[in-house]
Amino acid sequence: LYSVYSVPNIVLVFFGGVLLDRIGIRAATILFASCVVLGATMVAMGPFLRCYPLMVAGRFVFGIGSESSFVAQNSILSAWFAGHHQEVGLAMGLGTSAGRLGTYLAFGASTWILDTFHLYTAALYFAAALCAFSFLSAVLYFYTDVVAERKSGHTTVMEPATTPSFREVLNFPKAFWLVAIICTTYYSAVFPFQGFSSRFLQEKYGYSLVSAGSITSLVSLSSLVLCPPLGFMVDRIGLRALLVAGGTALLIPSFCWLAFTSWNPIPAYILVGLIFSLVPAALWPSLPVVVPPSQLGAAFGLVSAMINLGLMMSYAAVAQLEELTGCIASGPIFYAGVVTLGATAAVVWNIVDARTGGVANHA
Repeated sequence: LYSVYSVPNIVLVFFGGVLLDRIGIRAATILFASCVVLGATMVAMGPFLRCYPLMVAGRFVFGIGSESSFVAQNSILSAWFAGHHQEVGLAMGLGTSAGRLGTYLAFGASTWILDTFHLYTAALYFAAALCAFSFLSAVLYFYTDVVAERKSGHTTVMEPATTPSFREVLNFPKAFWLVAIICTTYYSAVFPFQGFSSRFLQEKYGYSLVSAGSITSLVSLSSLVLCPPLGFMVDRIGLRALLVAGGTALLIPSFCWLAFTSWNPIPAYILVGLIFSLVPAALWPSLPVVVPPSQLGAAFGLVSAMINLGLMMSYAAVAQLEELTGCIASGPIFYAGVVTLGATAAVVWNIVDARTGGVANHA
């Protein structure tokens, strides 16, 4: 069921971004939210109807809406704060924290529901209810945006545009492609590392399952707390490209610490958690700076598609390396290599930015 969600979105999330540019943010947001609630409902009804194909179809529909909703969320924030780069970092930081909180609470709530009702279907119904709330939030956004437009006298969202051609996508600025490479390498290291972390801590350091889970949670919990203030800081000082370069570079010694030493791993995890907050706070607000507003949906969609492809390749590569070497440290070594590519791209981005007016580093 997970692969039905993730594999198609290597491609489909890009077309979701293109569709957003074509029909406008409002309509696309309602469409994607509808897919989310419809897909979640289909998954929840599958066990009740004893229809596994319905669950598979539901996960597919849910995946289309969920991944594209992330594109819509960033496009909404970029449009609302267009021309106000001193605020977009905080806005995206709050959005990131809300997403992290939702994930954290979803896992906790699912466990509590299962322990309380002893029915896994109850957790599916709860998830469908949350998705219905998400759809209502999309409707509320639509209404709020229309009211704001009428009061202000000008549109707060990007108007529907012509669908960008393949040539236009390839002709995105160099800075965009560098940001896309950084996003792909960064998330292809940090996200798989979180999934790999608990087993790594148990096998290398002898932690219990509970202790390993607590240490691993430091990464997500720190980003939940730190993303908004770091986004606010980025709004005030700028230096987006420099902060991204510094953050990705610091991941290299963090992973090497875990791979090559037997030192206490907690400081390395704290550093990864700090970087997991800092880099997104500086990286995502950079896309509206380097891409024209009429193509922002396609840009966010393409980056999301590249991240999904990178995640799939990263999971497969680490599994293959472990099988070949029999060494649990092969994971952090691989992640260090991946973020080295990202740090190199970040250095090149700073050079390109300096030659084109330094917009990414401006406050």
